[in-house]
Amino acid sequence: MSTPKKPQDINYRGLPDNANLRMRDVVILTSLSEATIRRLMKADKFPKPRSYPHTRGMFWTAGELFAWLDESMGVA
Repeated sequence: MSTPKKPQDINYRGLPDNANLRMRDVVILTSLSEATIRRLMKADKFPKPRSYPHTRGMFWTAGELFAWLDESMGVA
């Protein structure tokens, strides 16, 4: 029986662009706190999340997030 992977052990760059990332993944990937991410979203400086139909759950696609990361780091 294998042990489950921790979110920080996942190779996020290996994910397809349409992979859904939850807030905990985004926090790990960006090294930003959830509060900072929400502040940046409110100021239109961070990609807006999408929501799962008929739920309150939200997610970002890996492609959108990596594009934002590359842009914010000046790797365009």
